[in-house]
Amino acid sequence: MDRDEAMQVLRAAALATDAEVSRRVGQRTLDVLREGITMSSTTEAPVTVPPNRRRRRLTRGAVAGLAGLVLAGGGAAAWAAYTGGHETTGIDCVSKANDAIIPAVSGDPVADCTAMWRREGVTVPDGLKAYDDGKSIVVRLDGTVPDGTRALPGGVVQDAAVIELGASLEDRVDGMRGQCLDASRGRAWVTGELQRLHLRGWRVSVDGSRPPTPTACAEGLADADRHTVTVIGGPPSADPGDPSVAFTRALRTRISGACVSLPAAERIVRQAAGGTTAANGMQVTALADPTASCTRVDAVVGGAWMVTLHGPQVVRK
Repeated sequence: MDRDEAMQVLRAAALATDAEVSRRVGQRTLDVLREGITMSSTTEAPVTVPPNRRRRRLTRGAVAGLAGLVLAGGGAAAWAAYTGGHETTGIDCVSKANDAIIPAVSGDPVADCTAMWRREGVTVPDGLKAYDDGKSIVVRLDGTVPDGTRALPGGVVQDAAVIELGASLEDRVDGMRGQCLDASRGRAWVTGELQRLHLRGWRVSVDGSRPPTPTACAEGLADADRHTVTVIGGPPSADPGDPSVAFTRALRTRISGACVSLPAAERIVRQAAGGTTAANGMQVTALADPTASCTRVDAVVGGAWMVTLHGPQVVRK
C-alpha cells in the first residue's frame, strides 16, 4: 500500500480504534496503514502513476476477516488481497476514476465489479473480462486485458464456499457474530460450518493469547492460504438498544427461522431495513442456489450493511 491509498482507506473507513482494527485485520495490516499515514500529507499533490502499478499488496492471510470493515470503494466495500489461486476473496475493480479493491460476493468477479460500479451510477459495458495479474484478480471497466495476460473464464472462478465461510464468520443474523460463544462452542461452530461448506483439510484453533471470555465473544479469522480458522475473543454482543439488533432480529425470525424463497427474502431484508439506519448504503446481493430448500442469509456490517442471500426461486418443502 502506498501513501495515497492509505489516505483513501482512512477517509472511507468507519471510525475504529487501533485495537479494533488490529483485532479485525491483524497487526501486520495495521502496521502498513500506519506506515502509509506517517509517509502522507493531506496537502500534497496526488501522484499520477496509476495506482495498480504502485500498490504494495499484502498476503491474503494478513487481511483475513476484513470483510466486515469498510475500507475502500463503495458504501460497503472492503479491502482484500490475493496471492494467486481460486480461493481469493477480493477483486480489483479498475476504472479511470477509481481503483477499488472489493470483497468477492458471488465468486464471479465481473458480476461483482459490475454490481459495485452500477451502485455508483457508472454505466458498465457488456463483455468485460477478469484476469489474474499474478497478485490479484482484476476487472477493468474499459474491458482491456494486458498483453501477455490470459483472461479468466466467464462466470464463477472464485471458490464460493470460501467466500461464504468468510461471510458466515462475520454474519450477525445466525452466524458467528450473531451469537456469543465461548472457546469450545466457537470452535465446534466453525467446524460445523466447514463441514456444511464441504471445506476439507481446514484446521480450527483457538488463539491462547486472546481467547474468548464471558465478556469477549468468540470470533473467527479465516486464512485461506493456510486453510485455517483461528477463534479469538472479540467484542461482547451488541447492546439490545442498538438499532441494528432489531434489524438482525427481523432477519433471524423471518428468514433464518422460517423457510422463504430468494425473492421473498430480499423483500424481507428491504422491509426490515426501511426507515432505519441499516438502509444507509446497504448492499443486498441475491444469489440463486437451486440446491437449497430455503434461503439462508449473511448480514455483515462495517460502515454499511452487506447482506447476501443464497436460496431457491421457489421454496421446496
